[in-house]
Amino acid sequence: YLFDELIGLPLADELYHRSWFRLSPFFVGLGLAWLLTLRRDALERAMDRPRNRRLVLVAGLALFVPTAWIPLHDPASPVHDWVGHGFLVVYLVTSHTLVALGCAAILLALMARPARPGGLPGGRIWQALAQNLYAVFLFHPIFVLLAAVIVFRSTDPAALQGATFWHVCAIFALAVPMTLALAVPLTRYVERPVQSLLRRAFIGETEASKAGRPGAG
Repeated sequence: YLFDELIGLPLADELYHRSWFRLSPFFVGLGLAWLLTLRRDALERAMDRPRNRRLVLVAGLALFVPTAWIPLHDPASPVHDWVGHGFLVVYLVTSHTLVALGCAAILLALMARPARPGGLPGGRIWQALAQNLYAVFLFHPIFVLLAAVIVFRSTDPAALQGATFWHVCAIFALAVPMTLALAVPLTRYVERPVQSLLRRAFIGETEASKAGRPGAG
Protein backbone atom coordinates (compact mmCIF):
# COMPACT_ATOMS: atom_id res chain seq x y z
CA TYR A 1 0.00 0.00 0.00
CA LEU A 2 1.15 3.52 -0.74
CA PHE A 3 0.19 4.71 2.76
CA ASP A 4 2.16 1.84 4.30
CA GLU A 5 5.25 3.03 2.46
CA LEU A 6 4.68 6.66 3.43
CA ILE A 7 4.01 5.92 7.09
CA GLY A 8 6.61 3.20 7.34
CA LEU A 9 4.23 0.81 9.12
CA PRO A 10 1.63 -1.70 7.83
CA LEU A 11 -1.31 0.45 8.95
CA ALA A 12 -3.41 0.90 5.82
CA ASP A 13 -5.34 -2.34 6.26
CA GLU A 14 -5.93 -1.67 9.96
CA LEU A 15 -6.89 2.00 9.68
CA TYR A 16 -8.62 2.19 6.32
CA HIS A 17 -10.08 -1.12 5.22
CA ARG A 18 -11.32 -2.58 8.50
CA SER A 19 -15.10 -2.62 8.86
CA TRP A 20 -15.18 -0.75 12.18
CA PHE A 21 -13.50 2.26 10.57
CA ARG A 22 -16.11 2.18 7.80
CA LEU A 23 -19.14 2.08 10.08
CA SER A 24 -19.29 5.82 10.74
CA PRO A 25 -20.75 6.78 7.32
CA PHE A 26 -23.52 4.23 7.92
CA PHE A 27 -24.45 5.84 11.22
CA VAL A 28 -24.19 9.33 9.71
CA GLY A 29 -26.60 8.21 6.99
CA LEU A 30 -29.01 6.82 9.57
CA GLY A 31 -28.91 10.12 11.44
CA LEU A 32 -29.58 12.05 8.24
CA ALA A 33 -32.55 9.81 7.42
CA TRP A 34 -33.91 10.29 10.96
CA LEU A 35 -33.68 14.07 10.63
CA LEU A 36 -35.29 14.15 7.19
CA THR A 37 -38.19 11.90 8.18
CA LEU A 38 -39.02 11.88 11.89
CA ARG A 39 -37.72 15.40 12.59
CA ARG A 40 -38.64 16.99 9.28
CA ASP A 41 -40.82 19.79 10.67
CA ALA A 42 -38.25 20.96 13.20
CA LEU A 43 -35.50 20.71 10.60
CA GLU A 44 -37.41 22.80 8.07
CA ARG A 45 -38.08 25.46 10.69
CA ALA A 46 -34.36 25.62 11.46
CA MET A 47 -33.47 25.73 7.76
CA ASP A 48 -36.15 28.30 6.90
CA ARG A 49 -33.57 31.03 7.38
CA PRO A 50 -31.19 31.39 4.40
CA ARG A 51 -28.35 32.19 6.81
CA ASN A 52 -28.70 28.81 8.51
CA ARG A 53 -28.74 26.97 5.19
CA ARG A 54 -25.62 28.80 4.04
CA LEU A 55 -23.79 28.01 7.28
CA VAL A 56 -24.64 24.30 7.01
CA LEU A 57 -23.67 24.23 3.33
CA VAL A 58 -20.35 25.97 3.95
CA ALA A 59 -19.60 23.65 6.88
CA GLY A 60 -20.35 20.63 4.69
CA LEU A 61 -18.13 21.85 1.88
CA ALA A 62 -15.36 22.67 4.37
CA LEU A 63 -15.43 19.07 5.61
CA PHE A 64 -15.96 17.34 2.29
CA VAL A 65 -13.74 19.16 -0.20
CA PRO A 66 -10.34 19.06 1.58
CA THR A 67 -10.86 15.55 2.93
CA ALA A 68 -12.02 14.02 -0.35
CA TRP A 69 -9.63 15.81 -2.69
CA ILE A 70 -6.38 16.16 -0.79
CA PRO A 71 -3.93 14.35 -3.14
CA LEU A 72 -2.33 12.02 -0.61
CA HIS A 73 -2.61 9.15 -3.10
CA ASP A 74 0.05 10.80 -5.28
CA PRO A 75 3.57 10.30 -3.85
CA ALA A 76 4.79 13.19 -6.02
CA SER A 77 2.28 15.63 -4.51
CA PRO A 78 3.84 18.58 -2.63
CA VAL A 79 1.37 17.85 0.17
CA HIS A 80 3.81 15.21 1.42
CA ASP A 81 6.37 17.94 2.01
CA TRP A 82 3.97 19.67 4.40
CA VAL A 83 2.53 16.78 6.42
CA GLY A 84 4.13 14.09 8.54
CA HIS A 85 3.31 10.53 9.50
CA GLY A 86 0.99 11.64 12.28
CA PHE A 87 -1.23 13.52 9.83
CA LEU A 88 -1.43 10.48 7.54
CA VAL A 89 -2.55 8.27 10.43
CA VAL A 90 -5.20 10.79 11.50
CA TYR A 91 -6.37 11.08 7.89
CA LEU A 92 -6.76 7.33 7.50
CA VAL A 93 -8.75 7.11 10.74
CA THR A 94 -11.06 10.10 10.23
CA SER A 95 -11.47 10.53 6.46
CA HIS A 96 -14.56 8.29 6.17
CA THR A 97 -16.34 10.14 8.96
CA LEU A 98 -15.41 13.63 7.74
CA VAL A 99 -16.53 12.92 4.17
CA ALA A 100 -19.81 11.43 5.44
CA LEU A 101 -20.48 14.40 7.73
CA GLY A 102 -19.69 16.81 4.91
CA CYS A 103 -22.04 15.03 2.50
CA ALA A 104 -24.77 14.92 5.15
CA ALA A 105 -24.48 18.66 5.80
CA ILE A 106 -24.61 19.45 2.08
CA LEU A 107 -27.70 17.26 1.66
CA LEU A 108 -29.36 18.89 4.66
CA ALA A 109 -28.77 22.34 3.20
CA LEU A 110 -30.22 21.28 -0.15
CA MET A 111 -33.13 19.10 1.01
CA ALA A 112 -34.43 20.67 4.22
CA ARG A 113 -36.06 23.61 2.48
CA PRO A 114 -39.77 24.30 3.04
CA ALA A 115 -40.11 25.85 -0.41
CA ARG A 116 -38.70 22.76 -2.12
CA PRO A 117 -39.12 19.80 0.25
CA GLY A 118 -36.92 16.88 -0.69
CA GLY A 119 -35.80 18.42 -3.96
CA LEU A 120 -32.37 17.60 -5.35
CA PRO A 121 -30.97 18.15 -8.84
CA GLY A 122 -31.13 14.93 -10.82
CA GLY A 123 -33.76 13.50 -8.49
CA ARG A 124 -34.53 10.47 -10.67
CA ILE A 125 -30.92 9.31 -10.56
CA TRP A 126 -30.80 9.52 -6.75
CA GLN A 127 -34.18 7.75 -6.54
CA ALA A 128 -32.93 4.93 -8.76
CA LEU A 129 -29.82 4.55 -6.60
CA ALA A 130 -31.87 4.56 -3.38
CA GLN A 131 -34.46 2.04 -4.58
CA ASN A 132 -31.76 -0.39 -5.71
CA LEU A 133 -29.27 0.41 -2.98
CA TYR A 134 -28.41 -3.09 -1.79
CA ALA A 135 -27.57 -4.38 -5.26
CA VAL A 136 -25.65 -1.15 -5.94
CA PHE A 137 -23.71 -1.70 -2.70
CA LEU A 138 -22.85 -5.28 -3.61
CA PHE A 139 -21.72 -4.76 -7.20
CA HIS A 140 -20.50 -1.18 -7.54
CA PRO A 141 -16.82 -2.06 -6.81
CA ILE A 142 -16.72 -4.24 -9.93
CA PHE A 143 -17.97 -1.44 -12.16
CA VAL A 144 -15.85 1.23 -10.48
CA LEU A 145 -12.82 -0.96 -11.23
CA LEU A 146 -13.98 -1.51 -14.82
CA ALA A 147 -14.62 2.21 -15.28
CA ALA A 148 -11.15 3.01 -13.90
CA VAL A 149 -9.57 0.63 -16.40
CA ILE A 150 -11.50 2.36 -19.21
CA VAL A 151 -10.60 5.88 -18.04
CA PHE A 152 -6.92 5.22 -17.35
CA ARG A 153 -6.57 2.70 -20.21
CA SER A 154 -4.47 0.56 -17.92
CA THR A 155 -4.75 -2.20 -15.34
CA ASP A 156 -1.62 -1.01 -13.53
CA PRO A 157 -2.52 0.29 -10.04
CA ALA A 158 0.31 2.82 -10.37
CA ALA A 159 -1.84 4.70 -12.91
CA LEU A 160 -4.13 5.75 -10.04
CA GLN A 161 -1.38 7.87 -8.52
CA GLY A 162 -1.95 10.50 -11.19
CA ALA A 163 -5.72 10.61 -10.70
CA THR A 164 -7.38 14.01 -10.83
CA PHE A 165 -10.85 15.31 -9.98
CA TRP A 166 -11.87 14.92 -13.62
CA HIS A 167 -10.72 11.30 -13.68
CA VAL A 168 -12.98 10.66 -10.67
CA CYS A 169 -15.91 12.37 -12.43
CA ALA A 170 -15.38 10.26 -15.55
CA ILE A 171 -15.22 7.04 -13.50
CA PHE A 172 -18.42 8.03 -11.66
CA ALA A 173 -20.20 8.83 -14.94
CA LEU A 174 -19.31 5.40 -16.33
CA ALA A 175 -19.79 3.35 -13.17
CA VAL A 176 -23.28 4.63 -12.25
CA PRO A 177 -25.15 3.49 -15.39
CA MET A 178 -23.24 0.20 -15.55
CA THR A 179 -24.04 -0.52 -11.90
CA LEU A 180 -27.72 0.38 -12.30
CA ALA A 181 -27.98 -1.81 -15.41
CA LEU A 182 -27.28 -4.79 -13.17
CA ALA A 183 -28.80 -3.54 -9.91
CA VAL A 184 -32.26 -2.66 -11.25
CA PRO A 185 -33.15 -6.12 -12.61
CA LEU A 186 -31.57 -7.84 -9.59
CA THR A 187 -33.70 -5.76 -7.22
CA ARG A 188 -36.88 -6.27 -9.23
CA TYR A 189 -36.58 -9.96 -10.06
CA VAL A 190 -34.51 -11.32 -7.16
CA GLU A 191 -34.41 -9.11 -4.05
CA ARG A 192 -38.05 -7.97 -3.92
CA PRO A 193 -39.56 -11.43 -4.59
CA VAL A 194 -37.31 -12.95 -1.92
CA GLN A 195 -38.28 -10.19 0.54
CA SER A 196 -41.99 -10.79 -0.15
CA LEU A 197 -41.54 -14.54 0.33
CA LEU A 198 -39.75 -14.07 3.64
CA ARG A 199 -42.36 -11.58 4.89
CA ARG A 200 -45.18 -13.97 4.09
CA ALA A 201 -43.34 -16.88 5.67
CA PHE A 202 -42.21 -15.21 8.90
CA ILE A 203 -44.55 -12.30 9.63
CA GLY A 204 -47.59 -13.25 7.59
CA GLU A 205 -47.57 -10.06 5.53
CA THR A 206 -49.93 -10.04 2.54
CA GLU A 207 -50.05 -7.67 -0.41
CA ALA A 208 -53.00 -5.87 1.21
CA SER A 209 -51.17 -5.32 4.50
CA LYS A 210 -48.04 -4.28 2.62
CA ALA A 211 -50.02 -1.65 0.71
CA GLY A 212 -51.27 -0.26 4.02
CA ARG A 213 -47.82 0.27 5.49
CA PRO A 214 -46.58 3.90 5.77
CA GLY A 215 -44.48 4.79 2.73
CA ALA A 216 -45.70 1.82 0.69
CA GLY A 217 -45.88 2.32 -3.03
